[in-house]
Amino acid sequence: MRYVLALGLAAAALTLQLAESSARRVLARATEAPLEAPSPKTGSVAGVVRSLARLKTRGETSERDLVVHLAPQSGTQVPAAPSEALVVKQVKLQFDPHVLPVQAGTKVAFTNDDSVTHNVFSQEECCKVDRDMAANERAEVAFPKAGVVPIVCRLHPDMSLWVIVLDHPWFTRTEFAKVEGEGEKAYEARFRIDGVPPGTYTLTTWNKKLAAVTQTVTVTADAVMEVALTLDK
Repeated sequence: MRYVLALGLAAAALTLQLAESSARRVLARATEAPLEAPSPKTGSVAGVVRSLARLKTRGETSERDLVVHLAPQSGTQVPAAPSEALVVKQVKLQFDPHVLPVQAGTKVAFTNDDSVTHNVFSQEECCKVDRDMAANERAEVAFPKAGVVPIVCRLHPDMSLWVIVLDHPWFTRTEFAKVEGEGEKAYEARFRIDGVPPGTYTLTTWNKKLAAVTQTVTVTADAVMEVALTLDK
Protein backbone atom coordinates (compact mmCIF):
# COMPACT_ATOMS: atom_id res chain seq x y z
CA MET A 1 0.00 0.00 0.00
CA ARG A 2 2.77 2.38 0.95
CA TYR A 3 4.58 1.45 -2.26
CA VAL A 4 1.51 2.29 -4.37
CA LEU A 5 1.02 5.58 -2.54
CA ALA A 6 4.67 6.50 -3.08
CA LEU A 7 4.39 5.77 -6.78
CA GLY A 8 1.26 7.95 -7.00
CA LEU A 9 2.97 10.87 -5.26
CA ALA A 10 6.02 10.54 -7.50
CA ALA A 11 3.85 10.53 -10.63
CA ALA A 12 1.95 13.61 -9.46
CA ALA A 13 5.19 15.44 -8.74
CA LEU A 14 6.57 14.54 -12.18
CA THR A 15 3.36 15.77 -13.86
CA LEU A 16 3.58 19.06 -11.97
CA GLN A 17 7.25 19.51 -12.98
CA LEU A 18 6.43 18.84 -16.64
CA ALA A 19 3.54 21.33 -16.55
CA GLU A 20 5.73 24.02 -14.96
CA SER A 21 8.49 23.39 -17.54
CA SER A 22 6.01 23.63 -20.41
CA ALA A 23 4.57 26.86 -18.99
CA ARG A 24 8.07 28.33 -18.71
CA ARG A 25 8.81 27.46 -22.35
CA VAL A 26 5.56 29.06 -23.52
CA LEU A 27 6.29 32.16 -21.46
CA ALA A 28 9.83 32.33 -22.87
CA ARG A 29 8.57 32.10 -26.45
CA ALA A 30 5.98 34.79 -25.79
CA THR A 31 8.66 37.01 -24.28
CA GLU A 32 11.13 36.45 -27.12
CA ALA A 33 8.64 37.08 -29.96
CA PRO A 34 8.23 40.86 -30.53
CA LEU A 35 4.69 42.10 -30.65
CA GLU A 36 3.67 43.56 -34.02
CA ALA A 37 2.57 47.17 -33.85
CA PRO A 38 -0.98 47.65 -35.06
CA SER A 39 -1.18 49.03 -38.58
CA PRO A 40 -2.33 52.64 -38.65
CA LYS A 41 -5.72 53.09 -40.19
CA THR A 42 -5.72 54.81 -43.56
CA GLY A 43 -8.20 56.13 -46.08
CA SER A 44 -8.50 56.51 -49.83
CA VAL A 45 -9.14 59.19 -52.42
CA ALA A 46 -10.89 58.22 -55.64
CA GLY A 47 -12.68 59.96 -58.45
CA VAL A 48 -12.90 60.92 -62.06
CA VAL A 49 -11.04 63.61 -64.00
CA ARG A 50 -12.77 64.92 -67.11
CA SER A 51 -11.15 66.83 -69.97
CA LEU A 52 -13.10 68.90 -72.45
CA ALA A 53 -9.96 69.59 -74.46
CA ARG A 54 -9.10 67.24 -77.29
CA LEU A 55 -6.33 64.78 -76.42
CA LYS A 56 -4.20 62.48 -78.49
CA THR A 57 -4.57 59.04 -76.94
CA ARG A 58 -2.48 56.89 -79.30
CA GLY A 59 1.08 56.67 -80.54
CA GLU A 60 4.46 57.77 -79.26
CA THR A 61 3.31 61.35 -78.57
CA SER A 62 0.16 60.32 -76.69
CA GLU A 63 -1.31 62.79 -74.19
CA ARG A 64 -3.45 60.21 -72.38
CA ASP A 65 -1.30 59.84 -69.24
CA LEU A 66 -2.52 61.61 -66.10
CA VAL A 67 -0.80 61.76 -62.71
CA VAL A 68 -2.84 62.52 -59.59
CA HIS A 69 -1.01 63.07 -56.31
CA LEU A 70 -1.67 64.13 -52.72
CA ALA A 71 0.69 66.49 -50.88
CA PRO A 72 0.14 66.64 -47.10
CA GLN A 73 -0.56 70.16 -45.87
CA SER A 74 0.89 69.56 -42.38
CA GLY A 75 1.55 67.02 -39.68
CA THR A 76 1.72 63.87 -41.82
CA GLN A 77 4.89 61.80 -41.63
CA VAL A 78 6.24 60.96 -45.06
CA PRO A 79 7.85 57.50 -45.36
CA ALA A 80 11.19 56.98 -47.06
CA ALA A 81 11.37 56.26 -50.76
CA PRO A 82 11.46 52.58 -51.78
CA SER A 83 14.92 51.06 -52.04
CA GLU A 84 14.10 48.89 -55.04
CA ALA A 85 14.54 50.54 -58.42
CA LEU A 86 11.58 51.02 -60.74
CA VAL A 87 12.00 49.75 -64.30
CA VAL A 88 11.56 51.67 -67.54
CA LYS A 89 11.95 49.64 -70.72
CA GLN A 90 13.23 50.87 -74.05
CA VAL A 91 11.20 48.63 -76.31
CA LYS A 92 9.87 48.96 -79.86
CA LEU A 93 11.55 52.39 -80.09
CA GLN A 94 9.56 53.73 -77.12
CA PHE A 95 10.02 54.33 -73.42
CA ASP A 96 7.59 52.14 -71.49
CA PRO A 97 5.94 53.67 -69.56
CA HIS A 98 5.76 57.08 -71.23
CA VAL A 99 5.03 58.85 -67.91
CA LEU A 100 6.40 57.65 -64.57
CA PRO A 101 5.59 59.22 -61.16
CA VAL A 102 8.15 58.45 -58.44
CA GLN A 103 8.96 59.58 -54.93
CA ALA A 104 12.08 61.71 -54.51
CA GLY A 105 15.03 59.45 -53.71
CA THR A 106 13.86 56.67 -56.02
CA LYS A 107 16.15 55.01 -58.56
CA VAL A 108 14.95 54.10 -62.04
CA ALA A 109 16.52 51.20 -63.91
CA PHE A 110 16.53 51.68 -67.68
CA THR A 111 16.70 48.51 -69.77
CA ASN A 112 17.25 48.30 -73.53
CA ASP A 113 14.98 45.51 -74.76
CA ASP A 114 15.51 46.36 -78.44
CA SER A 115 18.20 45.03 -80.78
CA VAL A 116 19.54 48.54 -81.53
CA THR A 117 21.53 50.95 -79.38
CA HIS A 118 19.52 53.53 -77.44
CA ASN A 119 20.37 56.48 -75.23
CA VAL A 120 19.10 58.03 -71.98
CA PHE A 121 19.48 61.82 -71.96
CA SER A 122 18.39 64.58 -69.58
CA GLN A 123 19.73 68.08 -68.94
CA GLU A 124 17.88 68.65 -65.66
CA GLU A 125 20.16 69.82 -62.82
CA CYS A 126 18.84 67.19 -60.42
CA CYS A 127 19.75 64.22 -62.55
CA LYS A 128 21.82 64.94 -65.62
CA VAL A 129 22.47 61.87 -67.69
CA ASP A 130 23.75 61.10 -71.18
CA ARG A 131 24.33 57.39 -71.57
CA ASP A 132 24.24 55.12 -74.58
CA MET A 133 22.51 51.80 -73.99
CA ALA A 134 23.54 48.73 -75.96
CA ALA A 135 21.02 45.95 -76.51
CA ASN A 136 20.17 44.13 -73.23
CA GLU A 137 22.04 46.75 -71.17
CA ARG A 138 20.71 48.09 -67.86
CA ALA A 139 21.55 51.41 -66.18
CA GLU A 140 20.22 53.06 -63.01
CA VAL A 141 19.54 56.77 -62.56
CA ALA A 142 18.65 58.39 -59.21
CA PHE A 143 15.98 61.09 -58.89
CA PRO A 144 16.77 62.88 -55.61
CA LYS A 145 14.68 66.08 -55.92
CA ALA A 146 11.06 66.87 -56.73
CA GLY A 147 10.33 68.20 -60.21
CA VAL A 148 9.36 67.24 -63.75
CA VAL A 149 12.19 65.53 -65.60
CA PRO A 150 11.87 65.09 -69.40
CA ILE A 151 14.07 62.34 -70.81
CA VAL A 152 14.75 61.47 -74.45
CA CYS A 153 16.81 59.09 -76.52
CA ARG A 154 19.28 61.24 -78.49
CA LEU A 155 19.63 58.49 -81.07
CA HIS A 156 15.86 58.32 -81.67
CA PRO A 157 14.43 61.79 -80.86
CA ASP A 158 10.81 60.62 -81.02
CA MET A 159 11.39 58.48 -77.91
CA SER A 160 10.46 60.46 -74.82
CA LEU A 161 9.75 59.90 -71.14
CA TRP A 162 8.40 62.15 -68.39
CA VAL A 163 9.48 61.37 -64.83
CA ILE A 164 7.29 63.18 -62.28
CA VAL A 165 9.32 63.32 -59.05
CA LEU A 166 7.24 63.98 -55.93
CA ASP A 167 8.08 64.60 -52.27
CA HIS A 168 5.54 62.00 -51.10
CA PRO A 169 4.35 58.48 -52.00
CA TRP A 170 0.61 59.15 -52.40
CA PHE A 171 0.14 59.23 -56.15
CA THR A 172 -1.10 57.25 -59.09
CA ARG A 173 -0.89 57.24 -62.87
CA THR A 174 -3.99 56.71 -64.94
CA GLU A 175 -5.06 57.26 -68.54
CA PHE A 176 -7.69 59.32 -70.32
CA ALA A 177 -10.13 57.53 -72.60
CA LYS A 178 -12.61 59.10 -75.01
CA VAL A 179 -16.26 59.13 -73.93
CA GLU A 180 -19.33 60.36 -75.76
CA GLY A 181 -22.65 61.45 -74.35
CA GLU A 182 -25.37 64.02 -74.85
CA GLY A 183 -23.87 65.17 -78.13
CA GLU A 184 -20.44 66.11 -76.77
CA LYS A 185 -17.08 64.42 -76.83
CA ALA A 186 -14.86 64.38 -73.78
CA TYR A 187 -12.11 62.36 -72.15
CA GLU A 188 -12.27 60.77 -68.70
CA ALA A 189 -9.71 59.20 -66.40
CA ARG A 190 -10.60 57.36 -63.22
CA PHE A 191 -8.19 57.04 -60.32
CA ARG A 192 -7.87 55.75 -56.77
CA ILE A 193 -5.12 56.31 -54.19
CA ASP A 194 -5.16 53.94 -51.21
CA GLY A 195 -3.17 53.80 -47.97
CA VAL A 196 -3.38 57.53 -47.24
CA PRO A 197 -3.00 58.54 -43.57
CA PRO A 198 -5.86 60.69 -42.21
CA GLY A 199 -5.30 64.40 -42.71
CA THR A 200 -5.67 67.32 -45.09
CA TYR A 201 -3.99 67.16 -48.49
CA THR A 202 -3.63 69.20 -51.66
CA LEU A 203 -4.69 67.07 -54.61
CA THR A 204 -2.91 68.04 -57.84
CA THR A 205 -3.11 66.75 -61.39
CA TRP A 206 -0.34 66.58 -64.00
CA ASN A 207 -0.72 66.05 -67.74
CA LYS A 208 1.81 67.14 -70.34
CA LYS A 209 -0.82 69.12 -72.26
CA LEU A 210 -3.47 70.19 -69.73
CA ALA A 211 -2.95 72.80 -67.01
CA ALA A 212 -2.75 71.40 -63.48
CA VAL A 213 -5.76 71.60 -61.19
CA THR A 214 -5.57 71.56 -57.40
CA GLN A 215 -8.17 70.84 -54.74
CA THR A 216 -8.03 70.47 -50.96
CA VAL A 217 -9.23 67.08 -49.72
CA THR A 218 -9.63 65.65 -46.24
CA VAL A 219 -8.87 61.97 -45.74
CA THR A 220 -10.44 59.99 -42.88
CA ALA A 221 -9.65 56.46 -41.76
CA ASP A 222 -11.57 53.58 -43.35
CA ALA A 223 -13.34 55.89 -45.81
CA VAL A 224 -13.10 56.86 -49.47
CA MET A 225 -13.05 60.55 -50.34
CA GLU A 226 -14.70 60.99 -53.75
CA VAL A 227 -13.75 63.88 -56.03
CA ALA A 228 -14.69 65.03 -59.52
CA LEU A 229 -12.46 67.39 -61.50
CA THR A 230 -12.76 69.03 -64.92
CA LEU A 231 -9.78 70.14 -66.98
CA ASP A 232 -10.63 72.37 -69.91
CA LYS A 233 -7.30 73.57 -71.26
